[in-house]
Amino acid sequence: LSCASCENAACPAIGLPCKPSEYVYTPCGCCPQCPLELGQPCGSFTQRCQFDLWCLRRKGNKIEAYKYVPWHLDFKGVCARVDV
Repeated sequence: LSCASCENAACPAIGLPCKPSEYVYTPCGCCPQCPLELGQPCGSFTQRCQFDLWCLRRKGNKIEAYKYVPWHLDFKGVCARVDV
């Protein structure tokens, strides 16, 4: 997979009301979006979670969490708080 040029990107309308300082970008970096909130599904092909949240998934006894999920991973989780 690779990203096309952002030059002709058709960006969807920004959904939830958020401040421009809170915008995150779609995985290819073209379109501003509001960040995902606590409990919302997140993953490789979604925008990022809010700045104080991580994209987290549990697999058995293992917990994986990413602040910025790499696009090349097949990762699906939910936005959650993580104490590090």
